[in-house]
Amino acid sequence: MNLQGKKLIVFGTGADPNSPPKICNDIKEIVSPTGLQVIAEIGCVKKPTDDINKEIENSIQKDMF
Repeated sequence: MNLQGKKLIVFGTGADPNSPPKICNDIKEIVSPTGLQVIAEIGCVKKPTDDINKEIENSIQKDMF
């Protein structure tokens, strides 16, 4: 499958505040050889709120087009 130039938003979650950044970095390393373009990374440590929806929307609008 050719993923070159496709855009990806990386999302990580965990109970420990250090988990989401580590998860996001691990995912970025795994997909790096595929040519996917990571345009945003979002981490969540507690229950998502409406703020997370706004953050995703802003990332898509800013980096997707």
